[in-house]
Amino acid sequence: MPRTNTMTPCADAPPTLEAILARRQGGPATPVIDVNEPTLKMVVFGLERDLFALPGEQVREILPGTPAFFLPGCPSGVEGVLTVRGDVEPVVCLRTVLRYPPPPAGLGSRLLLAQAAGLRAGLRVDRVTDVMDLPASALHPPPATTNESLRPWVRGVFLADAKPVTVLDAEGVFQCLQPTET
Repeated sequence: MPRTNTMTPCADAPPTLEAILARRQGGPATPVIDVNEPTLKMVVFGLERDLFALPGEQVREILPGTPAFFLPGCPSGVEGVLTVRGDVEPVVCLRTVLRYPPPPAGLGSRLLLAQAAGLRAGLRVDRVTDVMDLPASALHPPPATTNESLRPWVRGVFLADAKPVTVLDAEGVFQCLQPTET
């Protein structure tokens, strides 16, 4: 004759295995993570409320928002230059390049020391929010609605915490700063 449990469980007692399994049967399925899927390193940053990212291989360093020294004759997106461990680097304000309004007074910033196509520059951003490994399958092509002038710079989009993140290409940003031949 099988033995039955006649004891009433205490309110503080941990749930039984049967109770846990019963709850899991009705719960949402957890997505399976493919550990063999290639990942992309992304440096996620913000301008105002919008999120952007650069591929990790294009970002050499994240620096505090040090002021740049004005250099006459630079294109409009170039704030000036900055010395980083003895090297003079141009500083590009992504707010200006992407046509955002000037930052409010007192807003802090960060510099992403980026390198692509043999060029290197500090890219000024409002904030750096994350450095993450993104599954390659999570990167989607740029939407058809992407502004035509931005298409050369946009590699794709992905979601981070249910918010869209636009992946920029540092090489494309640097090309827009090259002097045009007339």
